[in-house]
Amino acid sequence: MSSQSANQNDTKKKASESENFPAQIIVAEITPERNRYLMCAFTQSKLRGRWSITNYPGRSTSTDLANLPTIPGMMVSVNCAARIISFTDPLADEKNKALLERANQAVKSTFGAERKPHEPMVRTECTDDDLKSILCELASWANSGKITVHRGDLPKLVVCRLMKGRRKLNPFDSNPEAPRYEGDPDLRRQTVVQMGS
Repeated sequence: MSSQSANQNDTKKKASESENFPAQIIVAEITPERNRYLMCAFTQSKLRGRWSITNYPGRSTSTDLANLPTIPGMMVSVNCAARIISFTDPLADEKNKALLERANQAVKSTFGAERKPHEPMVRTECTDDDLKSILCELASWANSGKITVHRGDLPKLVVCRLMKGRRKLNPFDSNPEAPRYEGDPDLRRQTVVQMGS
């Protein structure tokens, strides 16, 4: 067997294996740099990231903020077997009540207002498109160091893109001619060409 044929067979094998979603539950924490939020295309909302004083290099902060312990970011859980995707805020957990109160005290003394934990977002009966879309988004974030995986093995983006289903694209683009799924034609370009011809 030639090396070219072997490579083709290996590629087909990987593609076949990748069509299946991960069997184990994947849990990841939102951990972008500089204590930022992440804009999530899947939920069309902001997800609070982990807060740490070490993410403010060279910046002066109030004493209250400087003395805060690390505050965990929002958690994303993907259970492909049960077809459930959930987004939860650890600060809403009763066991973190003291941490929430301490954080709010620091935030209020510094910025003049308190912050509430994010309401949990749970989507059940997810479609193949839903599962593929969130896995691709998580894998993309993992590539750029914006999340920390705490449980399960998150596939690489190149593997996620081979999974069954269609990956949803940027839902914030209100242009009706914008592609909604990966692989769809971008009608915006055709319109520009027609206008310029």
